[in-house]
Amino acid sequence: MSIVNQLEKNKLILFGICNYLDRFTWDNSRETILAITDLKEELHHKYLNYTYAGEILFQGNVSSIEEICKMKFDYIIVTDYYNVDAINALLKSKGIPKDRVVMYDYYAQCIRKHTFYSVEEENQILFLLNKSNVRNVIDMDLLFTDRFRFSREYLPISFSQNMQVDAHAPFPNNDIFPIYNNVYRNIYKNFRDFYLKTYDVALFYDYRTFQGYLEAFDFAKDISNNIIFRFRLNSPELQKFVATVSSLGGG
Repeated sequence: MSIVNQLEKNKLILFGICNYLDRFTWDNSRETILAITDLKEELHHKYLNYTYAGEILFQGNVSSIEEICKMKFDYIIVTDYYNVDAINALLKSKGIPKDRVVMYDYYAQCIRKHTFYSVEEENQILFLLNKSNVRNVIDMDLLFTDRFRFSREYLPISFSQNMQVDAHAPFPNNDIFPIYNNVYRNIYKNFRDFYLKTYDVALFYDYRTFQGYLEAFDFAKDISNNIIFRFRLNSPELQKFVATVSSLGGG
């Protein structure tokens, strides 16, 4: 069995110092604000103390555009709604991928709700699957239906042409849009619909309780020889789960 640990929480850069920063909500358990920058060069390297709900979200100097372009981040969140076109054009000229630059509203409504989504994390999973010549995958948590992927031809990394990917909608009320058919071969809403099928890899990408991991493992071991689970970094659920699986004879 394969168990892959989860990367760290989303690393964010905020682009735009405005009088309304406090209207943007953040979650320190899911997100880290690495830096804040602005189009106005006179603000660069000025000290900023940004708090929300009594917690310090960022404390330090405002970064320059050149400095943020050298950082490792998941998203640049645009908080300056008056200069969106100029910000997008500037970051494009600096070579920042367009799928890393999003408006705050889009981030909050789409990416944040798609639990802990990370571009780098998704690319690493695809790289692992492609390098391993995996041919048949069941995506148990609709990972690949993020708002950036509307076809299999996703850059910089895409599914290999030989890879077949099915999906399970983890909740009965999940909306299954026709465009998802550009990604998946089949989408199932019930376990019984694909229980007798077999896969090279079963991919579980949403966080679960310890009991939830046990239930997922108990099901997936009957349909796949390899299981990829996603855990929080240094998760007690991970340690407890690995110990339990090891005692049952799993690797």
